[in-house]
Amino acid sequence: MLHPRQDSGPLVKGLVLSSPGKILTGYRGTISPEEIAEFLSKETGKKVQYFRGSVDFLDQAMPGGVGRELGEMFEYISDPGYYGGEEAAKALGYITAEDVSMLIPLTNAYFANARFSLV
Repeated sequence: MLHPRQDSGPLVKGLVLSSPGKILTGYRGTISPEEIAEFLSKETGKKVQYFRGSVDFLDQAMPGGVGRELGEMFEYISDPGYYGGEEAAKALGYITAEDVSMLIPLTNAYFANARFSLV
């Protein structure tokens, strides 16, 4: 997750302080779909559950090839990973906030300005 207004400065500083030729994949932190559902449940007072649909499920739910495309994208992001796996990311020069010691803690403050009462 990334909060553009709050995170850009620290992430850019981390990139500037790193060695030349690096590409920063900047984010505040990660949060699982289950954690998002739990948070939304608490904020809205409504039961929210995460459901992981298969490629075939998404293909049927969103016809015209869109569901299949999204399902295959989600599968790829899961394995080997967003950048083709850790080895590929390193070979391409990708670094993360952890690599430059600029990780910004992910807290519920990330969602502080969201208006969940509209959900």
